Amino acid sequence: MVVAHSQGGEFALQAAFARPDLVTALACIEPSGFPAPPPSAVVGRPFLHVLGDFLDATALWTDLAARIAAHAQALQAAGARATLWRLNELGLPGHSHMPMHDLGSEALAARLLDWIAAATRAG
Repeated sequence: MVVAHSQGGEFALQAAFARPDLVTALACIEPSGFPAPPPSAVVGRPFLHVLGDFLDATALWTDLAARIAAHAQALQAAGARATLWRLNELGLPGHSHMPMHDLGSEALAARLLDWIAAATRAG
């Protein structure tokens, strides 16, 4: 199980695609890069993409949010158990690109720990 943030998301995804025997589940918090296409090794594997708020503040973030959502959909199409969290829609508003530093981060951490526990039980 790997948790990655920002640019680390691309590296973690590359590792998960290259070594699915070692990376059995992956949570990417606001990842900024995506290897494509997902390989067949993702079938049945849990992937989580997390988006904070303020994504409409600039064209860069608007585009990135769309790419994150598209990547989650590509993983689903490849057979992965991919989930996309938009924190505002989950009742966790006000999170920036660094949600671990924002007010309410403990609620996000608790939810993430629950996802990790479920992902590792199911895997």
